Amino acid sequence: MINMTNELRAKLLSANSVEEVDQFVKADGQEITAEEASELWKEIEAHKKDAELSIDELESVSGGADRDWLKQGCAATVEAGSRCRSNDFCSWWDVTYDHAPQTEMCPNCKINLYLESKTTTRTVYKCQTCPYTKEEQYMKDSH
Repeated sequence: MINMTNELRAKLLSANSVEEVDQFVKADGQEITAEEASELWKEIEAHKKDAELSIDELESVSGGADRDWLKQGCAATVEAGSRCRSNDFCSWWDVTYDHAPQTEMCPNCKINLYLESKTTTRTVYKCQTCPYTKEEQYMKDSH
């Protein structure tokens, strides 16, 4: 699952092809399969067809999350990791989260972990009910 920040969302909305989607996500330090890039491109195209950006949407891509998932929960009624436009999961274009839910589950509580923090070298996931923490470290490319 892609960690959709306002910055990445704005870049993706400017994409003109599935190849650009792939490039933007990878430039953000995230992995994406060809199938995921294709699905995301379909969602971007559908979003572009649905409506032009409103003043509210333009303000939302300028920074800041709409909702803190840890404190306020999900804006939709389905589990983390569900796909936009194929169920009632809130669209990435409409809602952004601090502490976004992830598809990975806590091995102790069997609930979704949330994103505590992310930098170019480290990502930290936590469980909201127990002390479980998962940390991923990345080596910076020296090229």
